[in-house]
Amino acid sequence: MSLEWGREEGISRVCLSDQADLSIAVELKPALLQLLSPRPRVLSIDLSATTELHISVIQLIWAAAREAHRHEVGFELHLPEDKRIRDSLLEIGVTLPSSCVPQIVQEPAA
Repeated sequence: MSLEWGREEGISRVCLSDQADLSIAVELKPALLQLLSPRPRVLSIDLSATTELHISVIQLIWAAAREAHRHEVGFELHLPEDKRIRDSLLEIGVTLPSSCVPQIVQEPAA
């Protein structure tokens, strides 16, 4: 499990890999708070290398997307390469928080 984050040229980036479990969620929350203040131009969350996502991580991502939208910050979501996880996320609508449609920058493979 891995969490990497930082800001460069107005873009705040979060990259999760392997098993994004509850311990990652504990680290992710303060990271997202720091990345959203001061406001970046774009918040980018990369889940492409995740093999498992805990529901707490999903909730934090959803809240970050909603907060980005509220403050007119661009939001990019790189979907997991694992089809099972990607389909589960799409099924529960995590990429579509109410009144916010994040830009999905990685199209699912056909």
